[in-house]
Amino acid sequence: MKTVTLNACAAALTIALASGCTFYTSCPDNPNPNTNTQAGSGNTGGNAGGGGTSNVTPVDEAKAKPWIAVTGNLEGTKSECGNLGTVTVKPDQDWVIASVARQGLFVSKDGDSEWVPLGQGKGSQPLDNRTSQLTFDPGDPNVFWESGMYGGCVYQTLDNGDTFEQLSNTTHCDSVSVDFTDPQRATMLAGGHEGRNLYKSIDAGQTWDDIGPNLPADAGFTGFARVLDAKTFLVASFSGKGSGIFRSDDGGDTWSEPWEGGIRSRPLFATDGAIYWVLSNQDSNQGLVRSEDNGMTWNKVPGSDGILSVEHALAELPGGTLATVGFTHLVISDDRGKSWREIGKKLPFAPAGMTYSPVRKLFYLWHFLCEAGDNPVPSDAIMTLEFDPASD
Repeated sequence: MKTVTLNACAAALTIALASGCTFYTSCPDNPNPNTNTQAGSGNTGGNAGGGGTSNVTPVDEAKAKPWIAVTGNLEGTKSECGNLGTVTVKPDQDWVIASVARQGLFVSKDGDSEWVPLGQGKGSQPLDNRTSQLTFDPGDPNVFWESGMYGGCVYQTLDNGDTFEQLSNTTHCDSVSVDFTDPQRATMLAGGHEGRNLYKSIDAGQTWDDIGPNLPADAGFTGFARVLDAKTFLVASFSGKGSGIFRSDDGGDTWSEPWEGGIRSRPLFATDGAIYWVLSNQDSNQGLVRSEDNGMTWNKVPGSDGILSVEHALAELPGGTLATVGFTHLVISDDRGKSWREIGKKLPFAPAGMTYSPVRKLFYLWHFLCEAGDNPVPSDAIMTLEFDPASD
């Protein structure tokens, strides 16, 4: 374990970005299906066994269920590069929320095929960004937060998406996390996009301080943050010589690094108490790591090498099954990542991400355009696969 103590007033790191595909930024439409579309990571593979590994049981393609396009009325919506940013399932009701860059959030309610815009209430501020994450308050179904890049960093709704308010004037973020152990929701973190920026608020988002300089100068892009409580934080980074998973027990003043090596995703907090993070393929270090002590120590998940092709796609299904995007199919694991099997027909495209609706029993995949001009949402931007973990 590497422990780092840095002066909070250290100068911020300036990072020169290489050309090409970067996280949620300028990515070509429909790239090589063996290449990660979101992260520009160079991870390759190509057989039905999940990128060359023998740890995946292939599906019978003739009997496999098909992928079905559900883009519906979002098709043709004019946007910008990276137009269909995310698809998110609301945990407390049958809502699936899709984000269109610079256009805001759209919801499919109660199985309806129509996508209806959110944020239409009087006085709502426009979500003038490209959504990176939605975070839902487990104690209040009317409250959730949106983070985004190329615009406002964090927005909040107190009325279940009828109106949104931008919190402070921070911009350009990959994640938002809230201290749900505190009834006041006072402590928040927002990870900056492609920089050593980590914004902290202790007044429920009214003001923010950049504590990114407290992290090592070679940490890279510290975009993926998680608040455990008011003093305990986890942050994952990539694209830096010293990238890894960092943990703070003093509110972000000092950090230890219990895992060294790039992480390029948001964490999955499983129902059995484990935390999973996806290793950055950019560092040629594929697979999953798992912590069973609140992030103090991390271990590589046996059997996860060469399985995942999309670094931002890991979900837990009812019953504890893990699911992710393989190289040619979706793959699932019933034994905490030791072994995997393919499901459904071959992937319809190289996806930007994946999520699962336990109410609808549907997987959702999405991808986006990134071209000059208006970048209208393509007809196959969102597709679903039927899957019931209790019977399939």
